[in-house]
Amino acid sequence: MSYVHVVCFTLNPGTPDDRLRAQIADADALLAGIPTVRMVRSGPRDRAMQRPVSVTDFDIGLAVIFDDKAGYEVYADHPLHVEYVNRHKEGWAKVSVIDFEA
Repeated sequence: MSYVHVVCFTLNPGTPDDRLRAQIADADALLAGIPTVRMVRSGPRDRAMQRPVSVTDFDIGLAVIFDDKAGYEVYADHPLHVEYVNRHKEGWAKVSVIDFEA
């Protein structure tokens, strides 16, 4: 089993592209350094994907994979995760989270 943490970030209107790119880069620079993280993937929403079931109200997607929920719990309170949040939270208009066991 693994535990999957998916976050969709909607940025404040007018957020410059360099802030978007910085948040994506920090996913690798910071979050990947947390010992319980097995994989991190982050990137901009694919704006060409416009299927009727597509979620389109976000700008950046983030997926983090752990061995189990206990690994997620370590991540949630880890100083590198706190730093990531503190660096970028002022730019967020909305955050949606999906957590599931795989």
